[in-house]
Amino acid sequence: MRALRENVVPVAFLVLWVAVSGYTLHALKGLRALRVVQATMDLTVTRPAPEHAAFTADGEAR
Repeated sequence: MRALRENVVPVAFLVLWVAVSGYTLHALKGLRALRVVQATMDLTVTRPAPEHAAFTADGEAR
């Protein structure tokens, strides 16, 4: 009886775990948050204009 308990209980737990995990993944398949989001972004980096390039602590341009 002890050998049966030591072998069947972990296997039954594993089977239950796999079944619940599979059902959960199947149920979550319909959620909108799991869909892939693809986007394109254009980014242009330029230097600041010379008149606004640097300021001193009192706000005067250098």
